[in-house]
Amino acid sequence: GMEALSGTIFRPNVLFLTLPTEKSLQKELDEVIEAAEGLNLAVALFVHHPKAGLGRRHIINVWIGDHGPNWDIKMRLENLDISLLLAYRLCQSWDGELNLIVAVDQKKSEDKAKKFLGQLSEAARLPGNTKVLVADGDFGRYSSKAPRADINFFPLGERLDAEFMIKMRDQTDSACLFSQDSGTESALA
Repeated sequence: GMEALSGTIFRPNVLFLTLPTEKSLQKELDEVIEAAEGLNLAVALFVHHPKAGLGRRHIINVWIGDHGPNWDIKMRLENLDISLLLAYRLCQSWDGELNLIVAVDQKKSEDKAKKFLGQLSEAARLPGNTKVLVADGDFGRYSSKAPRADINFFPLGERLDAEFMIKMRDQTDSACLFSQDSGTESALA
């Protein structure tokens, strides 16, 4: 289907998927994501929370990996553009609040990370009520302490790691969306 639609005039640029519960299907999903990457499609993989669903549909967390040591804003943000664009659109639709959370490995990087988030928020023209937070450590260690959200956006790793995705869903106690850029979108354009 992806290959057939790639030849149309208004071809899709994002492939939306849901993480299946069966492990055999999860392995097949990895192949689908790889094929989407080859066709320059962004991927958004939704991990549903069985009890919380989408909660009150108000608060959105966008998790950003360590961009150190330089913490430079570039036109193409590594695996972050589609997350920011989708979160921004969802924030508008929900009349919600947006939190940008960056995980830093070294304490000395916190100030640079906060400055990066402020510049990113301004350059991407995010809503004025956007909050920026710096997490000490990695996503897994900080996720249970993070501000409560109705949906959390995470970058999709090189390989599909269903266990990590389910762990993040359970630790944040909310639905999660893992995304991978196609390379054609820009949150700063």
